[in-house]
Amino acid sequence: MSHQQQNYGFKYRPEVDGLRALAVTPVVLYHAGLGMSGGFVGVDVFFVISGYLITGLILKELSSGTFSLKDFWERRARRILPAMSVMVLATLVAGYFFFLPWDYEELGRSVIAQSVFGANFHFWAQSGYFDGPAEMKPLLHTWSLAVEEQFYLLFPALLLLLWRRFWTHARGLLITLWVLSFLLSVVGSYQFPDATFYLLPARAWELLTGALLALDRPSVGAISRPALAELASALGLGLIVWACFCFDAGIRFPGASALLPCVGTALFLWANESRVTLSGRILSLKPIVFIGLVSYSWYLWHWPAFAYLNRIYLDEVPASTVWAVVLASFIVAVLSWRWVETPFRTRRLLPTRRSVFTASASAILIAIAAGLFLDATDGLSGRVPESVIRLSEQERNPEFRNKNVFEDARKGQFQSMGLEAPQAGAPKFLLWGDSHGIAVAPVLDELAKQYGYVGYAALRAGTPPLLGVWLDHDKTGRKAIEFNDAVLEFIKKEKIDRVLLAGRWAYYYSGKGDGTMTGLIISENEAEASFAGAARALRQSLEATVSALEALAVDIFLLKQVPDQRFDVPRELADRVWRGMPVDELGIDRATHDELQRPIQEIFKSLGDRVTLIDPADYFFEAQTRTRLIHDGQSLYIDEDHVSDAGAEQLRPLLQRAFVQ
Repeated sequence: MSHQQQNYGFKYRPEVDGLRALAVTPVVLYHAGLGMSGGFVGVDVFFVISGYLITGLILKELSSGTFSLKDFWERRARRILPAMSVMVLATLVAGYFFFLPWDYEELGRSVIAQSVFGANFHFWAQSGYFDGPAEMKPLLHTWSLAVEEQFYLLFPALLLLLWRRFWTHARGLLITLWVLSFLLSVVGSYQFPDATFYLLPARAWELLTGALLALDRPSVGAISRPALAELASALGLGLIVWACFCFDAGIRFPGASALLPCVGTALFLWANESRVTLSGRILSLKPIVFIGLVSYSWYLWHWPAFAYLNRIYLDEVPASTVWAVVLASFIVAVLSWRWVETPFRTRRLLPTRRSVFTASASAILIAIAAGLFLDATDGLSGRVPESVIRLSEQERNPEFRNKNVFEDARKGQFQSMGLEAPQAGAPKFLLWGDSHGIAVAPVLDELAKQYGYVGYAALRAGTPPLLGVWLDHDKTGRKAIEFNDAVLEFIKKEKIDRVLLAGRWAYYYSGKGDGTMTGLIISENEAEASFAGAARALRQSLEATVSALEALAVDIFLLKQVPDQRFDVPRELADRVWRGMPVDELGIDRATHDELQRPIQEIFKSLGDRVTLIDPADYFFEAQTRTRLIHDGQSLYIDEDHVSDAGAEQLRPLLQRAFVQ
């Protein structure tokens, strides 16, 4: 039988809409923080369903000779764009009232990216060391829709080409693409986690899982034995549910871990092909099917609602409020499905293809124009008083952010500070640190000049000033070791008299503080990152570093970590001042700070008088129980944990101890 004669018939299956409900509900609950730690796998379930349904419908039309790329893209436009456009419009309107200029300007850029089906590229490009808080980006969730849209643009054309010319090789080619994409996902989850998460090449295998299942329907058929079908269906749902409850944000994903929800989805779809199993009948219940029917709109609306909720609340949101927002987003989704999605899909609005394409192009152009307008007007900055703008404008001093610092270190060179015309016999000082050292470097530069020191700065962001270790998210771990070895050699060669170590010390053993292991210190003696291993590596490497400096007769000073606020300080200060809210109770309290720093304090204590400690908390908590965050209308931080130039200036009396003792 030729492929044109094979039966690619495709009928409506209510249990598939029920499966959509099982996909979207965990995503919403996960984003709401309501106990489903692995709810993000719902997106992967959606990917498999999409690949399955799209491929099945295309093959049905190809076999009947009715397939057209124009018809396909018209259906996609009717399905995706109307509800998306309304959501984007509402998000822009809300942003006018809730977002400060820089956030509103960024929202405009994300609108442009989403409009050209490139939201995943946009948010991937933003991920990194100084990335803003994800929970404040109302369109972040559109990355997954962009992945699907890119797949919809490429895959139908490939399938059409294979059908007409190379159908005998279609299965082999798609399996090859699946394998390549899966391997890229597995390797990328270790080497390029951000790109792997956001971009189509590492996600394509999930959509292709559904596509291959639809492709093999005529030849493989359904499971013939009812008991086996029941088992496969229950197992499939079990894998999905297990992943929803047992995965968490610390897992490498997608990678091999995504096999569980994807295989589970494929098993369920396959097992319910010819007869609906018990689990299929459960998902076919009308209330569950209804959630599946509105799942697209619910996915669209839930995340902007949470993003603006997080903009309003800095501290933990009351559970009752979270549930109210979940319910409200579902109600809005129902209204969107009823009054936006359905009229366009049933052709009650824009009945012709031309009208759909014209309206779609117009909506895209309007969205791009709105984004460009916000970019050109700096997020309509005239809405906000100048004093609020000044409060938020905390620029990082670029003087000691040397992009070539590693290559310079290889040459035995480090950036100069202190005396510009060194005198013979002048004492020599070196600042050795990560980005926290960079933050205080300008003030130390001035102090070195004031006290007559020849100074040097050995500063590399994301690199602890410790021998033999690196941070686990640093893809150049060997470079960190090589860099610090070069610093020690430089100290020896130049006969440095004093060294100040500056780092984000608690971060090295606690990571981001959210239960994940991202950011932990790791050494060659540890097989992989762990909290216990990080504490052990920190203690050992600090001891080794101090001992190495003592052997060179260096006076050692150590700058403790500034209080870590766990939120973007200038952003939050400006927002609260703009809205007339108090800021006195905003900073972390002293008891919490001391508890966060307790492990590292014990390590510091074990060093005794071998090291002179300088504690920024002496300033930040002076005569008050909460962190001082603002001085003379300026934020003392540039983000959650780095001091601003104004903050570093306030630390001048403490920092000068490194020169006068």
